[in-house]
Amino acid sequence: MSKLITYAYLRQETDISPNVDNAKLDNPIKNAQDRLRALICPAFYDQLVSQNSTTPKTLSTDNEAFYTPYVIQYLAWQAYEFYIIKANTYETRIGVRVFREENSEPASDKIMGEQIALAKRQTQFYKEQMINFLRTSQNADSTKYPLYTILGTKSTGSGFGISAVSKIDTVNYKIENSIINQEP
Repeated sequence: MSKLITYAYLRQETDISPNVDNAKLDNPIKNAQDRLRALICPAFYDQLVSQNSTTPKTLSTDNEAFYTPYVIQYLAWQAYEFYIIKANTYETRIGVRVFREENSEPASDKIMGEQIALAKRQTQFYKEQMINFLRTSQNADSTKYPLYTILGTKSTGSGFGISAVSKIDTVNYKIENSIINQEP
């Protein structure tokens, strides 16, 4: 997997300790990039990855304006959101365990809940900033970010809506019980 953010940037943006092993950040970064791919559409995402993975980077001017700061801030906070949920735990062959050190104790559920809520709010903020940038750019110049438009994946919400209900059906159905006697 080609990473769109570095471990150093993730730590700088979100205050993850330098003592956290890079391996513990791989899955959160991958999961964040999966979310980005779904959000901006696979073709646009693949273009960003291919332009970002070359040395030197070959991001187009438009993609560079989008990538820095919008994509990297969103990815950092989305990865942090995935990371913080499991920060106090580790998995063993017999189940999930709470991490403890000699001179400290794990954060309480309340503190962890507040940290997760903060991460979710920041992720949502950067997600909205990123999508607003794309929409504003496209409104100013319809030729910008054509791969974002192709699939029509412009939704920023995570909720749902019902649009196919036009009226309430008032027809009542009656079911009559009848006994059928069959003679041998």
